[in-house]
Amino acid sequence: MEKINRINNPRVTKEYSDNIPIQEARKSLLRSGYLLEARLENILLKNDYYVQSNYVYPDPESNKPREIDLDAILAIDIKPRKLEYIFLELIIECINNNQPLAFITKEPPFRDYQSFEIKMLGRPETISKTRNSKILLSIPEYLKMKDYHHYFKGSVATQYCTFDLKQKGPNKGEWRAYHHDDHHESLVKLCQALEYSKLDFEEEFDYRIDNS
Repeated sequence: MEKINRINNPRVTKEYSDNIPIQEARKSLLRSGYLLEARLENILLKNDYYVQSNYVYPDPESNKPREIDLDAILAIDIKPRKLEYIFLELIIECINNNQPLAFITKEPPFRDYQSFEIKMLGRPETISKTRNSKILLSIPEYLKMKDYHHYFKGSVATQYCTFDLKQKGPNKGEWRAYHHDDHHESLVKLCQALEYSKLDFEEEFDYRIDNS
């Protein structure tokens, strides 16, 4: 568990004597996602990821800066002599849930046609089916990802919820399933950050090609 130290300020006057007790500060931090974020960052760094904490991206509607807890990138060298890489990017929001999340799943109707759902960036975007073929395949099709990628296995979550106890009314104390605003906001932020990362990469890549 992370060590939490208290800093005593000699300038604190009596009007601030109701500062949060150290034990309450500890409990508050343990309930938050801050310590979870720190643990995840350490794990990623130990596994050779480049990690940015408090990753900033522009809100697509207001253009105001927004933050994602962690953005981590791992470069996998597939051909050392030619300097060819596959980059794996993780965009992470940390929430320390008081109660578990439930994901409601179902079998996808068109499982064999999920290749277009796999989010990928880079060049080339398509590859010839064979050396002299005019038939072009997407990268997921060419790599036959349907044989091993998790998008083609198991059921798919289409809804989610968490739980809490009703505080009022005749059913007070009864458990209810509902959508928490924090979870919705985090999912929206993840989608926005993913789209920004995609656009940022494409603009940077195209700029390098134009100026090479």
